[in-house]
Amino acid sequence: MNAFVQLYKNLPWILPAVIIAPQILAGDLEIGKFAEAQGAFNRLFWAMYVFVRTFHELVGFTASIDRLAEFDDFLQKSPRGIHRGSIQPPTIEILEDERFAIQDLTLYTPNYQRTLCQNVAVQLKPGQGMLIRGMSGCGKSSLLRAIAGLWNSGRGTIIRPQLEKILFLPQHPYMVLGTLREQLLYPQVNACISDRQLCQVLQQVNLPDLVARFQGFDTERDWADVFSLGEQQRIAFARILITQPKYVILDEATSALDVKNEENLYRYLLEMGKTFISVGHRSTLLRYHHLILELSGEEGAQMLYS
Repeated sequence: MNAFVQLYKNLPWILPAVIIAPQILAGDLEIGKFAEAQGAFNRLFWAMYVFVRTFHELVGFTASIDRLAEFDDFLQKSPRGIHRGSIQPPTIEILEDERFAIQDLTLYTPNYQRTLCQNVAVQLKPGQGMLIRGMSGCGKSSLLRAIAGLWNSGRGTIIRPQLEKILFLPQHPYMVLGTLREQLLYPQVNACISDRQLCQVLQQVNLPDLVARFQGFDTERDWADVFSLGEQQRIAFARILITQPKYVILDEATSALDVKNEENLYRYLLEMGKTFISVGHRSTLLRYHHLILELSGEEGAQMLYS
């Protein structure tokens, strides 16, 4: 495909010369006719180039569709690995309640070939914060996915409120395509909040100049490219202050922030009485959490109190 496109781009310089040169050398045409012919061919070339450009985009689109189709086929297949025959592999049971607890939870990889963590037991009271720690690959983020219902490879029980009452903050927050206002209101983009309230929230997350930088809340940008990761993480915290969820789950949601901004944001969580779960490595996070869950892979889990 690339070879064809490059060849097509060079045609305006080669083809007119091949056609006109013999007549110029024979004296039938003046030398100036070559420039006229090349200009006319260039106009035709760029008019036809739309097909080449569109074809290139369609090839990329087709490749994306193929990958998504393969991904969907894989999800439809039953898990393979340690389970054979007609025996169904164990799955995590999720119960919806107004409290949060984990009972005798074991997490496996999706193919059930490796144990990520086991014997996890947690009882989180309203208004408490819990920090999940452990070495890389021990299942910290996988545990959060299991809480969200995205990961069911394992055994045990997770008791949690309805997902509508929980706000998940990943390390790289999702930046919507739309206005700055929609960015702040996500996931409740139709909520009615005044500009004054939004400015107050931006002040709280230490982004007071954001509105002035972009000339208002109705400006549209590709926010994932405009904002730094630290600004994106503060925008995510602004969503907490706006949507006021009862439970918040943060997966290294302050990794790009300095210690002062991190302290400021966690202080708001404690003042509002939110129940929250964090994954992180910084020792500074210990002071904001009541419980510490140490994951040790297949060796189990240990609950500590700060």
